Amino acid sequence: MIDVEAVISGQKVFMTFVYGEPVQKLRDQVWERLTRYGMQRSEPWFIIGDLNEISGNHEKQGGTIRQAGSFLSCNNMIRDCGFLEFPARGNQMSWQGRRGKVMVRCRLDRALANEKWHSLFPCSYTEYLGMEGSDHHQ
Repeated sequence: MIDVEAVISGQKVFMTFVYGEPVQKLRDQVWERLTRYGMQRSEPWFIIGDLNEISGNHEKQGGTIRQAGSFLSCNNMIRDCGFLEFPARGNQMSWQGRRGKVMVRCRLDRALANEKWHSLFPCSYTEYLGMEGSDHHQ
């Protein structure tokens, strides 16, 4: 995780670049760290990156359905930090891979920001690009 404090047009902002823990049982550490940051911040803040997590089964195509409770930690972090999604363009299923014989696609990459960021930069959006040379696109 890279956390940056910057000043844009005289306004202090925070930008956090996240690589979510690939080991599922260790991801809570990432969400807890982001939540701690969020509890201390009142300035505009956005995060972007490969969170290695989906917010629900609606962000997955193929493979086994996960239990709803498995999304709670990440979704609680999003709620507790006051994050909102950016409007998105392109195919949001940003990762694909085979699990056995089944092709699975998921939305692992995302950008989120608090209301102050969205107010300061109201035209911001996420554009998902085609996959070229990686199993991710954003």
